[in-house]
Amino acid sequence: MTTRLRVLVVDDDDAIRDVVTQALVYAGCDVLCAADGADAIRALSDSRRDPLDLILLDWRMPTPGPQFAAAYRRLPPPHAPIVVLTAGDDPVEYVEEIGAAGFLRKPFDLDEIADLVSRFAGRPLPAKAAPAARPSPAAGGAAAMRAKEAAEQTRKRLLLRLRDEVIQLRATHEHVREEHRQLLEVEATRRLTTEEAQRLRRLRLESERLRWELKQLWQDFEQVRQQGRPSA
Repeated sequence: MTTRLRVLVVDDDDAIRDVVTQALVYAGCDVLCAADGADAIRALSDSRRDPLDLILLDWRMPTPGPQFAAAYRRLPPPHAPIVVLTAGDDPVEYVEEIGAAGFLRKPFDLDEIADLVSRFAGRPLPAKAAPAARPSPAAGGAAAMRAKEAAEQTRKRLLLRLRDEVIQLRATHEHVREEHRQLLEVEATRRLTTEEAQRLRRLRLESERLRWELKQLWQDFEQVRQQGRPSA
Protein backbone atom coordinates (compact mmCIF):
# COMPACT_ATOMS: atom_id res chain seq x y z
CA MET A 1 0.00 0.00 0.00
CA THR A 2 1.41 3.38 -1.01
CA THR A 3 1.91 5.70 1.95
CA ARG A 4 0.68 9.24 1.66
CA LEU A 5 3.20 11.87 0.68
CA ARG A 6 4.02 14.36 3.45
CA VAL A 7 4.47 17.91 2.18
CA LEU A 8 5.39 21.06 4.09
CA VAL A 9 4.02 24.32 2.66
CA VAL A 10 5.84 27.41 3.94
CA ASP A 11 4.32 30.70 2.77
CA ASP A 12 3.37 33.87 4.63
CA ASP A 13 0.50 34.59 2.22
CA ASP A 14 -2.62 33.06 3.77
CA ALA A 15 -4.49 32.79 0.46
CA ILE A 16 -1.70 31.01 -1.41
CA ARG A 17 -0.96 28.71 1.52
CA ASP A 18 -4.62 27.73 1.90
CA VAL A 19 -5.17 27.13 -1.82
CA VAL A 20 -2.04 24.99 -2.19
CA THR A 21 -2.93 23.04 0.94
CA GLN A 22 -6.45 22.28 -0.33
CA ALA A 23 -5.09 21.12 -3.67
CA LEU A 24 -2.57 18.78 -2.05
CA VAL A 25 -5.03 17.36 0.48
CA TYR A 26 -7.46 16.62 -2.35
CA ALA A 27 -4.63 14.92 -4.24
CA GLY A 28 -4.06 12.59 -1.27
CA CYS A 29 -1.16 14.22 0.57
CA ASP A 30 -0.62 14.85 4.25
CA VAL A 31 0.12 18.57 4.45
CA LEU A 32 1.88 20.59 7.13
CA CYS A 33 1.64 24.38 6.95
CA ALA A 34 3.71 27.24 8.28
CA ALA A 35 3.25 30.97 7.80
CA ASP A 36 6.95 31.67 8.25
CA GLY A 37 10.28 29.88 8.02
CA ALA A 38 10.94 30.25 11.73
CA ASP A 39 7.56 28.68 12.56
CA ALA A 40 8.34 25.80 10.22
CA ILE A 41 11.69 25.11 11.86
CA ARG A 42 10.11 25.09 15.31
CA ALA A 43 7.44 22.64 14.16
CA LEU A 44 9.97 20.36 12.48
CA SER A 45 12.27 20.44 15.50
CA ASP A 46 9.40 19.23 17.69
CA SER A 47 8.35 16.37 15.38
CA ARG A 48 10.93 14.42 13.40
CA ARG A 49 9.43 10.93 13.55
CA ASP A 50 7.72 11.12 10.17
CA PRO A 51 10.11 12.46 7.51
CA LEU A 52 8.86 14.87 4.90
CA ASP A 53 8.78 14.00 1.21
CA LEU A 54 8.92 17.59 -0.07
CA ILE A 55 8.99 21.23 1.06
CA LEU A 56 7.31 24.00 -0.94
CA LEU A 57 9.10 27.16 0.18
CA ASP A 58 8.15 30.77 -0.44
CA TRP A 59 11.29 32.79 -1.09
CA ARG A 60 10.38 36.15 0.44
CA MET A 61 9.07 35.92 4.02
CA PRO A 62 9.88 37.53 7.38
CA THR A 63 12.26 34.56 7.74
CA PRO A 64 13.47 34.36 4.12
CA GLY A 65 14.02 31.18 2.14
CA PRO A 66 17.82 30.98 2.50
CA GLN A 67 17.60 31.36 6.29
CA PHE A 68 14.99 28.60 6.53
CA ALA A 69 16.97 26.27 4.25
CA ALA A 70 20.15 26.68 6.29
CA ALA A 71 18.32 26.07 9.59
CA TYR A 72 16.45 23.08 8.15
CA ARG A 73 19.63 21.35 7.02
CA ARG A 74 21.09 21.73 10.49
CA LEU A 75 18.29 19.50 11.77
CA PRO A 76 19.00 15.74 11.89
CA PRO A 77 18.51 13.95 8.54
CA PRO A 78 16.79 12.82 6.43
CA HIS A 79 16.18 16.10 4.61
CA ALA A 80 13.41 16.49 2.05
CA PRO A 81 13.93 18.19 -1.32
CA ILE A 82 12.97 21.87 -1.41
CA VAL A 83 11.05 23.53 -4.23
CA VAL A 84 11.10 27.33 -4.28
CA LEU A 85 7.85 29.23 -4.86
CA THR A 86 8.64 32.70 -6.15
CA ALA A 87 7.53 35.59 -8.29
CA GLY A 88 11.13 36.81 -8.53
CA ASP A 89 12.97 37.50 -11.75
CA ASP A 90 15.73 34.90 -11.34
CA PRO A 91 14.40 31.72 -9.71
CA VAL A 92 17.35 29.69 -11.01
CA GLU A 93 19.65 31.86 -8.89
CA TYR A 94 17.48 31.16 -5.83
CA VAL A 95 17.57 27.43 -6.52
CA GLU A 96 21.36 27.43 -6.81
CA GLU A 97 21.77 29.56 -3.68
CA ILE A 98 20.12 27.02 -1.37
CA GLY A 99 20.63 23.84 -3.41
CA ALA A 100 16.90 23.42 -4.04
CA ALA A 101 15.49 20.70 -6.26
CA GLY A 102 13.57 23.15 -8.44
CA PHE A 103 11.20 26.10 -8.52
CA LEU A 104 7.65 27.08 -9.40
CA ARG A 105 6.85 30.60 -10.55
CA LYS A 106 4.01 32.57 -9.02
CA PRO A 107 1.28 32.89 -10.08
CA PHE A 108 0.93 29.20 -10.88
CA ASP A 109 -1.88 26.93 -12.01
CA LEU A 110 -3.15 24.53 -9.37
CA ASP A 111 -3.03 21.74 -11.94
CA GLU A 112 0.76 22.01 -11.72
CA ILE A 113 0.93 21.34 -7.99
CA ALA A 114 0.18 17.60 -7.93
CA ASP A 115 2.54 16.91 -10.85
CA LEU A 116 5.27 18.99 -9.23
CA VAL A 117 4.96 17.20 -5.89
CA SER A 118 5.01 13.77 -7.52
CA ARG A 119 7.99 14.68 -9.69
CA PHE A 120 10.21 16.17 -7.00
CA ALA A 121 9.17 13.80 -4.21
CA GLY A 122 10.28 10.92 -6.42
CA ARG A 123 7.12 8.82 -6.19
CA PRO A 124 3.53 9.07 -7.41
CA LEU A 125 0.66 10.41 -5.38
CA PRO A 126 -1.63 7.77 -3.89
CA ALA A 127 -4.64 7.04 -6.07
CA LYS A 128 -7.70 9.02 -5.03
CA ALA A 129 -10.62 6.91 -4.01
CA ALA A 130 -13.50 6.85 -6.46
CA PRO A 131 -16.61 8.78 -5.38
CA ALA A 132 -18.62 5.55 -5.39
CA ALA A 133 -17.80 1.93 -6.11
CA ARG A 134 -19.55 0.06 -8.86
CA PRO A 135 -21.37 -2.89 -7.31
CA SER A 136 -20.26 -6.39 -8.25
CA PRO A 137 -22.86 -8.53 -10.01
CA ALA A 138 -24.36 -10.97 -7.52
CA ALA A 139 -25.44 -14.47 -8.28
CA GLY A 140 -29.20 -14.41 -9.10
CA GLY A 141 -32.10 -14.32 -6.70
CA ALA A 142 -34.29 -11.66 -5.13
CA ALA A 143 -31.58 -10.58 -2.68
CA ALA A 144 -29.18 -9.88 -5.52
CA MET A 145 -31.85 -7.89 -7.36
CA ARG A 146 -32.61 -5.79 -4.27
CA ALA A 147 -28.90 -5.13 -3.73
CA LYS A 148 -28.55 -4.03 -7.35
CA GLU A 149 -31.54 -1.71 -7.11
CA ALA A 150 -30.28 -0.22 -3.85
CA ALA A 151 -26.87 0.42 -5.39
CA GLU A 152 -28.49 2.12 -8.38
CA GLN A 153 -30.58 4.34 -6.12
CA THR A 154 -27.47 5.30 -4.19
CA ARG A 155 -25.70 6.14 -7.45
CA LYS A 156 -28.59 8.32 -8.60
CA ARG A 157 -28.67 10.20 -5.30
CA LEU A 158 -24.94 10.78 -5.55
CA LEU A 159 -25.32 12.06 -9.11
CA LEU A 160 -28.00 14.52 -8.01
CA ARG A 161 -25.86 15.76 -5.14
CA LEU A 162 -22.81 16.17 -7.37
CA ARG A 163 -24.93 17.94 -9.99
CA ASP A 164 -26.24 20.40 -7.38
CA GLU A 165 -22.69 21.02 -6.11
CA VAL A 166 -21.49 21.70 -9.66
CA ILE A 167 -24.31 24.19 -10.22
CA GLN A 168 -23.64 25.97 -6.94
CA LEU A 169 -19.88 26.07 -7.52
CA ARG A 170 -20.36 27.45 -11.02
CA ALA A 171 -22.57 30.26 -9.68
CA THR A 172 -19.98 31.14 -7.03
CA HIS A 173 -17.20 31.06 -9.62
CA GLU A 174 -19.13 33.38 -11.94
CA HIS A 175 -19.72 35.83 -9.08
CA VAL A 176 -16.01 35.89 -8.21
CA ARG A 177 -15.03 36.29 -11.87
CA GLU A 178 -17.46 39.19 -12.28
CA GLU A 179 -16.07 41.04 -9.26
CA HIS A 180 -12.55 40.35 -10.55
CA ARG A 181 -13.52 41.76 -13.97
CA GLN A 182 -14.99 44.90 -12.42
CA LEU A 183 -11.81 45.58 -10.48
CA LEU A 184 -9.75 45.10 -13.65
CA GLU A 185 -11.92 47.72 -15.35
CA VAL A 186 -11.29 50.11 -12.46
CA GLU A 187 -7.55 49.40 -12.70
CA ALA A 188 -7.66 50.36 -16.38
CA THR A 189 -8.90 53.86 -15.48
CA ARG A 190 -6.95 54.61 -12.30
CA ARG A 191 -4.48 53.16 -9.87
CA LEU A 192 -6.08 50.80 -7.39
CA THR A 193 -5.98 51.54 -3.69
CA THR A 194 -3.97 49.16 -1.51
CA GLU A 195 -7.18 47.53 -0.32
CA GLU A 196 -8.47 47.16 -3.89
CA ALA A 197 -5.17 45.69 -5.08
CA GLN A 198 -5.22 43.13 -2.26
CA ARG A 199 -8.83 42.30 -3.08
CA LEU A 200 -7.96 41.83 -6.76
CA ARG A 201 -5.15 39.43 -5.87
CA ARG A 202 -7.34 37.40 -3.55
CA LEU A 203 -10.12 37.24 -6.13
CA ARG A 204 -7.67 35.87 -8.69
CA LEU A 205 -6.57 33.16 -6.26
CA GLU A 206 -10.15 32.41 -5.29
CA SER A 207 -11.16 32.15 -8.94
CA GLU A 208 -8.30 29.73 -9.59
CA ARG A 209 -9.22 27.62 -6.56
CA LEU A 210 -12.88 27.47 -7.60
CA ARG A 211 -11.96 26.59 -11.18
CA TRP A 212 -9.79 23.73 -9.93
CA GLU A 213 -12.49 22.46 -7.54
CA LEU A 214 -15.07 22.66 -10.31
CA LYS A 215 -12.86 20.59 -12.60
CA GLN A 216 -12.37 17.93 -9.91
CA LEU A 217 -16.07 17.87 -9.04
CA TRP A 218 -17.06 17.49 -12.69
CA GLN A 219 -14.63 14.60 -13.06
CA ASP A 220 -16.27 12.92 -10.06
CA PHE A 221 -19.70 13.46 -11.62
CA GLU A 222 -18.62 11.92 -14.93
CA GLN A 223 -16.99 8.99 -13.16
CA VAL A 224 -20.19 8.18 -11.26
CA ARG A 225 -22.32 8.70 -14.39
CA GLN A 226 -20.17 6.29 -16.40
CA GLN A 227 -20.65 3.60 -13.73
CA GLY A 228 -24.31 3.42 -14.66
CA ARG A 229 -23.68 2.67 -18.33
CA PRO A 230 -23.91 -0.95 -19.49
CA SER A 231 -20.63 -2.59 -20.44
CA ALA A 232 -19.89 -2.82 -24.17
